Amino acid sequence: MALAMIRPTKHPKSGTYRLRLAVPKALQDACKALHGVRAELIESLHTKNCREAKRLVPAAEELLRAKFARLNAIPPTPEAAAEIAAKWAAWIAGGAPLDTGGEDSDVFEPVLLPETARGRGWVSSPR
Repeated sequence: MALAMIRPTKHPKSGTYRLRLAVPKALQDACKALHGVRAELIESLHTKNCREAKRLVPAAEELLRAKFARLNAIPPTPEAAAEIAAKWAAWIAGGAPLDTGGEDSDVFEPVLLPETARGRGWVSSPR
């Protein structure tokens, strides 16, 4: 079974084409906080012409994927972080080696979030 390509849909009232990308349930709260929507990200293609809409899909999809990538960069809640830390500690206590990814790895680098996420109670400001 082949995967369906992302394709434009026509707005029911305006007739303008747009691109829609569903947000997984696990990321919907973060999506609401960052983008003001919960269930799906929508990017207008600003055209009523189907052929033009199909031509504009790759650029619009790139914008939607960038928004989606920002959702994955959001730090976990304190409760989720504690759960992750407990699992990690148990794994290390069991004798498993700690893989830091080598000298060139940025695994311990801080995650920089967009300014819109700051001041909402779940992202600390940079020092």
